[in-house]
Amino acid sequence: MLKGKIKSNIYLILVFLWGLSGCATPYTTGGLLGGYSDSHIGKDQFHITVQGNGYTNTEMIEQYFYRRAADLAKENGYATYKVISFKASTEPWGLICCFPTVTGVIQGLREEIKRFPDDLLTVRLESLERFSAV
Repeated sequence: MLKGKIKSNIYLILVFLWGLSGCATPYTTGGLLGGYSDSHIGKDQFHITVQGNGYTNTEMIEQYFYRRAADLAKENGYATYKVISFKASTEPWGLICCFPTVTGVIQGLREEIKRFPDDLLTVRLESLERFSAV
């Protein structure tokens, strides 16, 4: 009887893990399925990393990066932000192929920039509200 319970528990765990393996990365802090992490690295600057899993494409991870950047700007009282650095890649993970990863640094801005320099990507927070619904 004890062996039967152990077997059924093992099957339940396997079914649960199998179910998790088919899930795309949610927009949340990093976890088993991927997600974002960020840190305050200096005056008005934040480092953001978003990692997906095998079921999430790079475009979605890039959208999560910009969504997290907008959230950080709002949470810290900035009117907008500019992207200082940005890199999208696929990173190997153990024996499994590659997971999409986006990493970058943003700088919060207290006022909107009137002129958009060619070397900076500046995003108005209002334009990113549509990503918040994703």
